[in-house]
Amino acid sequence: MTQKINNLNEQEKTSRKDQRKATHSKLISLAREEFTKYGYEKVSLAKLVSRASLTRGALYHQFKDKKELFKATLESVQADIVIAIEKAIKSVPDEWTQMRKGCHAFIEAASRPELCQVVLIDGPAVLGWQEWRRIDEKNGIRELQTGLAELMDNKVIQKQNLQVLTMMLSGAMNEGALWVVSKDKRKQALQAAQKTIDTLLEGLLI
Repeated sequence: MTQKINNLNEQEKTSRKDQRKATHSKLISLAREEFTKYGYEKVSLAKLVSRASLTRGALYHQFKDKKELFKATLESVQADIVIAIEKAIKSVPDEWTQMRKGCHAFIEAASRPELCQVVLIDGPAVLGWQEWRRIDEKNGIRELQTGLAELMDNKVIQKQNLQVLTMMLSGAMNEGALWVVSKDKRKQALQAAQKTIDTLLEGLLI
């Protein structure tokens, strides 16, 4: 009898955990749509929970406020960008081409309007530069820095201050993505931005 009760308790705990996970995923999915379409300031949590068919209490059980929901949404979007980069370089044999293709993939992904609004426009403004940079480092900059370090170690590019180079290249790609998303002819703008990144990278070659 005791074992049966314990099993039921475990099943109940698992069920509640699954429900919380499903609610969390649902809120993030809808938040991505809302933050992309309206921008952070114009997003209404009341509308969001109504769309999700949830109560405000259910939302606040997951996130303490709108800013925390946005932060989780940003991390979700950045994770998608990392996945896009990993997919682009997966079958590339050499590290130099991996760097080029990875940079191309970042600009292409980050310049999609539905991602750019959250990551590059609202991200720094809502969370502040330091917090935004911390999240950025966790989700992408470390990989960029590792790739550049390998190129230096293998004498593909010139030895120099790795941290400075990483931040400057990251900044150039961020600005490139913002420039692309501002243009009507996105395809041509994207190609121009990717070509410019190639030029910058080629300037590092030994």
